[in-house]
Amino acid sequence: MKTTHSVPWILLFMPQIFASHIVYLKGIERESVLFDCESEETSMQPIGLYLNRKCVGPAKEVLFFSAAGMKALYPEDEERIQVLGKLSTNHMNVTISQLQRKDSGLYYCLFVYEGEVTDINITGKTNFLLFVDTMTVSDGATVSEGQYSCSSYPPLLYAISAAVGLLLLILLGLGASHWGKPCKRSKPQSPVPIYEEMIGIQPANRKAPPCHLDSFHQEEADSSVYINPQVKPQQENHYVPEGSVTAMEDNQ
Repeated sequence: MKTTHSVPWILLFMPQIFASHIVYLKGIERESVLFDCESEETSMQPIGLYLNRKCVGPAKEVLFFSAAGMKALYPEDEERIQVLGKLSTNHMNVTISQLQRKDSGLYYCLFVYEGEVTDINITGKTNFLLFVDTMTVSDGATVSEGQYSCSSYPPLLYAISAAVGLLLLILLGLGASHWGKPCKRSKPQSPVPIYEEMIGIQPANRKAPPCHLDSFHQEEADSSVYINPQVKPQQENHYVPEGSVTAMEDNQ
């Protein structure tokens, strides 16, 4: 069941994972974790900082920090959250101590800048994927999960790693198939020998001229014989000497 639950997680976290750099954090219950929040904006000074968390459902505000102080979503969490740094530097550190299973999820920092009409929100450079592991107590039992714990986190981590690896393999395969194709070049046509053009010999690979004109002249000759049967077509004999031909005409 946990594996099937990881599918919505992938669809939920993919935009944040590929939109910016992501850091995988693994914590143990009752320990602490540090989130290094740094803004992409450097020309303006923020007026506030949000630390949001996504687990299942919409993102929830973990804390909001401004010049007036810090405010946590749950009052009981204020004692275990600490913010260090100055907003004017666009760089803040947020520490969460006494980790619980319900703290697992995707964290991202959101810097707030004052705008002319509405405030401008800019996401930090880094997203944090946190998994809080269960701590084993002395009697061998394990601490139960919190009410908002992300129980399907381990399959999510494996599924995301597999998806990223598969994506890299696909990109490598596409690149290899694209650059590995040989360049298709047209075969150069063999030049016609010069001596064949000079003596008027037609190359063997050329097509013979159409013979419909010869057949047309042959049909005209045949039709003239039928119209005037007394006129016989003269058959030239190229082997009879010229003098013999003259003698034959005199005898006639």
